[in-house]
Amino acid sequence: MATSNLKHPKIPHPTHPTTFFISTDPTLLDLAYIHNYLSSHSYWAQHIPLEAVRVAVEASFAVGVYMNISKNQNHDEGGSGVQKNGAGKNEEGEGNMHTVIKQVGFARWITDFSTFGYLSDVFVWPGEVCGLGLGKFLVSTSLELLNTHPFRTPKPNHPPLPPIRRLMLATKDATGLYEKYIGFRELAGIRSGPNSETRFMEKLQLPEGGYRSFMEGQSN
Repeated sequence: MATSNLKHPKIPHPTHPTTFFISTDPTLLDLAYIHNYLSSHSYWAQHIPLEAVRVAVEASFAVGVYMNISKNQNHDEGGSGVQKNGAGKNEEGEGNMHTVIKQVGFARWITDFSTFGYLSDVFVWPGEVCGLGLGKFLVSTSLELLNTHPFRTPKPNHPPLPPIRRLMLATKDATGLYEKYIGFRELAGIRSGPNSETRFMEKLQLPEGGYRSFMEGQSN
């Protein structure tokens, strides 16, 4: 997917604004981290090859959750992360401090940005960052970013695009999260297999009456 003309907003976590943020910047994505979780810790993508993850991420609208970590350069023990900003003194006045950005969550939308979107590969990990509301933050913010994506900005003298008509996802253990925070509803009786616990959910964003109702509303 071309990215040269896209904005990459950074949105701080409402409860922990100096620690966590969401970004659509593809250069921040840690592919090894994403692959590690999906291949070794998820229930839906066990043993998926790294190259399959890379292609899927690059062909999707990907959103990452990140944590800012301040480290002393003189006592840095290494570890993954992206160093992003400059030197400063720590509280004792010893050594220089730098901020490392570490990825702690991920989601991606498989979408045409106009009529359909499928939410996939949603996770927050490792466990020590769970319980802070990051999952709610991730799913609600990713939907907002999808609906306001630059591809959806009307051209000059063109009418606004209708809402993305149908959004879908599949989950085994988070139906309540998606229903409460982004308005999905379960498609009763639909499973990925006869013995599967995976449930499909959808969200219809067009008003009742479909495109005609939307267009009539725009002309009033």
